Amino acid sequence: MRKSLTTLSLILLLLISMTSCKTNFYQVYTVETEGAEQVDNSLVFENNDCKVYYNLWSNNGKLSFVFLNKTDKDIFINLGQTFFIKNGFAIDYYQGRTYTDQTYVQTSSSISFGNTKLKGNGYWSNNIYKEDVSVFENGRSIKNVNARANAVTIKEKEIVCIPAKCYKMFSYYSANPLRYITCDNNKDYPKDFVNVADFNKQNSPLIFSNRIAYGFNKDAVAEKHMDNNFWISSIMNYSQNSATEEVDEKDDCDKKDKDSYDFNQKKIRQFKIGGPNKFYQSYVKK
Repeated sequence: MRKSLTTLSLILLLLISMTSCKTNFYQVYTVETEGAEQVDNSLVFENNDCKVYYNLWSNNGKLSFVFLNKTDKDIFINLGQTFFIKNGFAIDYYQGRTYTDQTYVQTSSSISFGNTKLKGNGYWSNNIYKEDVSVFENGRSIKNVNARANAVTIKEKEIVCIPAKCYKMFSYYSANPLRYITCDNNKDYPKDFVNVADFNKQNSPLIFSNRIAYGFNKDAVAEKHMDNNFWISSIMNYSQNSATEEVDEKDDCDKKDKDSYDFNQKKIRQFKIGGPNKFYQSYVKK
C-alpha cells in the first residue's frame, strides 16, 4: 500500500512539473533610422548644436535618449513641444506630472564631455545586455540606472536646461509593439531562431520618432527642433538559449592581481544578439 502511494505521489509530481513547465522566447525587432549613425554602442543623431544618443535594446523598446549639448551656451529643451510619435499619434513629453518618492530618470553630468572618456557601454548601464529573467513574469520590467529621489515631491519641468558641454538623459516612453504572430508553431516557438518578417518604411507595422524642441533662450516657444525617426525593418523569433549565453560576470577587480585581491566571480546569462538598433519582447510557451 505504502509503495503504491509513493508511486502515485511521484506520478503526480511528474505531471505537475510537466504542466507547469514553460519555455521562454524572445521576439527581436531590428530598426532602421533616418540620418543616424551607429557609433560604438549607440545610434547617434547630430547637428551643429547637439548629439542625441539612443540604445533601444530593452524589453518593449524603451526610448531612453541622451541629449548632449555641443555648444558653449546653455540649451533649453521645451518638453511642451517635444513629442514621442507612434504611427502618427503624438504623445506630449510634458504632462504637468508631480512625483513623490519616485524614481527620477532624468540624470545629468556636470563634467565636460570633452574631458570624459566613456567606457564599456558608453552612456548605458553595464547591465544593458544582461538577461533579466523577470521580464517573463512581468512584460514591462525594465531596469535603468536612476537617481533616487526619496520622500521628495518633484514637479515636472516644462523647460529643461542642458548646460554647455554637458548632457542629460530622458526616459519616458516605449515603442511597445504588438507581438507578431504567424500561427505557425515552428516560427512562433522555434527551436533556435527564425526570420518572421521583413519590412520597408512604407509597410512597417511600427514607425516611431522623437521630435525634440529646443533653443538657446528659455522661451515659451522653442526656436529649433530635431526629428529622430525609426521604423521596424525585420522581426525574428529566438529561443532563450539561442538568444543568450552563460558568461563570467566581470568587474574592475578582474583586472587586478588575482592572488592579492579577493573577489567573487559568478555566472550570468547575457544576450549575444543585442545591439543599439534592436529591441525585444519576451514571451512564454506553456
